[in-house]
Amino acid sequence: MKFHSLWRVGLVLSSFLFIDCDCSEGLRGATGEPPQINICFVPEPGEAEICYLDLKSARTEENCTDNGECALPELNANLGTIDVNGLGELPIRVLNVGEAPLELYTIGQAPGSSFRFRLAPTPEANESDIYAIIEPGEEFQFQAQLGGGSCGPQTARWIITSNDAEVPRNTPVHRRSVQPDSPIYLNLRGMVSGPCLCPLTNATLAFGGVIVGELE
Repeated sequence: MKFHSLWRVGLVLSSFLFIDCDCSEGLRGATGEPPQINICFVPEPGEAEICYLDLKSARTEENCTDNGECALPELNANLGTIDVNGLGELPIRVLNVGEAPLELYTIGQAPGSSFRFRLAPTPEANESDIYAIIEPGEEFQFQAQLGGGSCGPQTARWIITSNDAEVPRNTPVHRRSVQPDSPIYLNLRGMVSGPCLCPLTNATLAFGGVIVGELE
């Protein structure tokens, strides 16, 4: 009888060894604390760098309801003015300030975004659509580039998603209710200047009939 009781206890304990996280690859075998994304960038040329979590903390009162639900702050960045054949670049740092690997997925563009904005480095194709895996305490940097092939103001709305929305199965209950920071929207703008703002055409200007010596 004692042997059977010990066998049942051993079976229960051994079963815990095979409990896995029903989530992304980066969270398998992770600690009970989830990953946490932070994004830092320079919002305007010549200004100091700002970070997403600082903006979120500063706007908690205006963005959150009484029941704790919050509207995530959107990020806005201006690449400034570039020449028609030039290239504008905005470095963007993605940090993992959590305690589990952070999976940054391929960044998407909302409808209506200018195709002149490009992502560098170019994501490598993979089944999980992962752009980068960032270990706790580390960071990954990419660039938003604006090519000057089309004059005038250019805008784009990028969608940044990650597994910040996922938590390991062994995460404490009080941490499971934390609102995920995904997706995060990054609104980009820039101005392409140069001769193409005043294009030359073959149009003919007509001033009507004018008598010599008089103005019409």
